[in-house]
Amino acid sequence: MMPALLAARANQRRIRIWCAAAAFGQEPYSLGVDYQIRETFESAMIFGEAALRELGVAEEDAAEIAADVRRRDAERFELQMASDIYAGTDLLRKNTPTPTPLTKPRRAGKIFNADGDVVVAATSPAPTAPKPGA
Repeated sequence: MMPALLAARANQRRIRIWCAAAAFGQEPYSLGVDYQIRETFESAMIFGEAALRELGVAEEDAAEIAADVRRRDAERFELQMASDIYAGTDLLRKNTPTPTPLTKPRRAGKIFNADGDVVVAATSPAPTAPKPGA
């Protein structure tokens, strides 16, 4: 479809294209477009910055966070265009929760080997002797 569209409008200096199927924006970009808006990303940025302000984050801090996300996203996008969609994942901020028990364990844990044998039984740490000269 694109070759036919480009051939039909070869005399025009610019052609405006809305590409809804471009999940990552690579298709229009590979055609050498001058300007590209990633609407979902832009909507998320505006919403995210507004949410930060509503949560009490100072205006300047919310703007700084948004600018940092935009910078890292632009850098990651360039890496993706030069390589593949997985390039630049180190630029993502991870919001990985640290699992913790919902309730305090009733007994000490144990470490098992692959056969199910107890390797180490967890105990309370032994009191340490004071260091000489302390």
